[in-house]
Parts: sequence; structure tokens; C-alpha cells
Amino acid sequence: MKKSHSTPHGGNLRDAQVQAAFQQAIALHQQGLIEQAAAIYEDILRSRPMHFDALHCLGVVASQRGEHQQAVECFSKAIKLHSKNPFFHFNLGVSLEELGQLEAALSSYEKTLKLDINHADAHLNRGNALRQLGRLEDALKSYERALMKRPSDRALLVNRGHVQRDLGRWDAARESYRRAIDLGAIHESVFFNYAHV
Repeated sequence: MKKSHSTPHGGNLRDAQVQAAFQQAIALHQQGLIEQAAAIYEDILRSRPMHFDALHCLGVVASQRGEHQQAVECFSKAIKLHSKNPFFHFNLGVSLEELGQLEAALSSYEKTLKLDINHADAHLNRGNALRQLGRLEDALKSYERALMKRPSDRALLVNRGHVQRDLGRWDAARESYRRAIDLGAIHESVFFNYAHV
């Protein structure tokens, strides 16, 4: 990836400098200054090609830019170096899903959940992928598991309602939509679906 911003770190960093540079990049990234952050991540990787956290963060930057193939490459490299981090697998799944690679994305979400069964977003995204693959019963189970962690999540309730509707479970779908509506501001399509069921 082409460097977009010069930094004072150079390409030959000592361990303490690497840690300080990484913390600086994280701070910039959290402020939304992704180009400056990316430049530092790239500097770190020139000096420490095996720095899996910098690889992962560079993948996040690529994803934020909409460069999902680049993101997949970064996340995959990070996972090869450190396979036990659920966030690496989760973010890989998100980028694979953006590329339309649903089966691969599903595999990544399932690896995330093997490492962290309580990862609600992985249950949600797994459900979304399963729904797109036509595996509605499995999708419904994923949404139910996510709702155990986040019972007031409107998006989860709506997605569960969609699957219940698609399965012909009208009363259950109506209840899911009703709960989502009761929780506050929501897209008008939910009111349409509620009225339909």
C-alpha cells in the first residue's frame, strides 16, 4: 500500500519506539485521521513485518477506505501470525462479506465465535450471512443468541422479524417488529413490515 503521509519514525524502529509509534497511530485512528494512522502502521511494518496488530489495523484502514480485498489480505496475514484473536477473524468476515464471499465470511464468523462465544456482532453477522444463503432456521438461531447478549438491539430485532416472516411465523415476526418499534426511532420500512405481518 502506498504511503500517503510522511512520519518521523523512519524504517528502523527499536522496540520501545515501535510501541510508542503504534500507540500514536491508534490515537490518530480513533480520532478519524486514518491516513496519518495508516502511514505509521506502514512504517512499523517496514521495521517489524510480523507486527500482527499493525497488520490488523492497516486492514481496518483498508476496510474504511472500501478497499476490501486489501483488507482481506491484511487480516489474513495477521491471522497467520496470531490466530487466537477473535477480532481478526471477525473483521476478516466483514470484509469477505463485503466482497460477496458469504461462505468464507460465515467461516470467519464461526471461528470468531469459537474464540469468543459471547461476541454478539459475530452472532448478528453470522445470522445475516446465513439468511443470505437461505439457511433461515440457522440464521434465526444466530439472531436469538445475539439477542441474549443485546436484548434491546433494534437491528437484531428487525432482522429476527424478517427471518420469522420469511418462515411464515407471523405472530413471532409481529412481536419482533413491535419490540423494535417500541424501542424508538427506526426506519419506516419496519412499520411497513409490521403492518404487513
